[in-house]
Amino acid sequence: VSDDPDTLKTLNNLGVAHLDRGDFAIAASYFEETLERRRRVLGADHADVGTTMRNLPIAYAGLGDLERAREAFIEALDYSRRVTGEDSPGTITALINAGSVSYNTGRYEEGVAYTKQAWELARNVLGEQHYGTLVVGLNRADNLTSRPDVEASAADIDAAKAILEGVRDTAIEVFGDEHSLALAARVRLGSIQNFNGQHTEALEALESVLETQSAMSNADYLDAVETRKRIAETMVFLGRTEESVAEYAAINADLEERYGRDYPLRLQLLRDQAEAHIALGELDRAEALYRESADRLVASLGESAPKAAEAVAELDAFLVEHRGEANRTGTP
Repeated sequence: VSDDPDTLKTLNNLGVAHLDRGDFAIAASYFEETLERRRRVLGADHADVGTTMRNLPIAYAGLGDLERAREAFIEALDYSRRVTGEDSPGTITALINAGSVSYNTGRYEEGVAYTKQAWELARNVLGEQHYGTLVVGLNRADNLTSRPDVEASAADIDAAKAILEGVRDTAIEVFGDEHSLALAARVRLGSIQNFNGQHTEALEALESVLETQSAMSNADYLDAVETRKRIAETMVFLGRTEESVAEYAAINADLEERYGRDYPLRLQLLRDQAEAHIALGELDRAEALYRESADRLVASLGESAPKAAEAVAELDAFLVEHRGEANRTGTP
């Protein structure tokens, strides 16, 4: 097979086409082949190499393989810093991606550091109205309010609210009130209301967003999942726990059908669902969900992976509190 640049461009474009269709495994195979050949033919610092390096981790993330996605995103960040400079748009995008996937693999300090740097650079280099600035604003707000390992302070919540209001207003001004960024900011602002004890108002806000997303032909499926997840959380605050359990179960069934039983978001939401079962006194069901999440993450990632360790720790905490056991093997 020819290694001329046009052939390699075609291979990369085939990967992009499959990526756009959601054929992530096929896309990843095209990108892996293109990257190897472009490095060999063009050299490690060629711009075309950088293009494929940015595409490959997106395919890995689509497959739910966040560990490989993180490694590839960080490799793309190193390339951008070396070739295009510390404050180039490409580096800012790479920081955004590295921050998001590091955070989502349970490396919270690493993810927050990347995202904070991206947030500062994006506002100064890209401008307040740039798409990338708005994306990293959402991520920064999540860092302030949603870290499992750190409880958000009142100052964190206020700072996140200010960021989200800015993202929402700017996204509406630039892209329209039904744009995904405007809706994502509204969803997170709904969760801010939960922090402030305004649970009824939060549920109304979240259900309004979901209604808009459901009516849109081009709404992103996972954006709607995020909204549904936050609705389920809010129902618990309102004492509508049985409805919350039903919503979590429906979300998890949808995710399993689309992406398989080991999809990382599904395994996280199993533990969220378990908490709702605990509130109903359904400890056997809660334990089963904690065990499935922990066992599947350990099997797919290895016990030392942060997300697997996090799931095991949550199971251990449940067993200690509710079963009088010291660890997930059931040893007293």
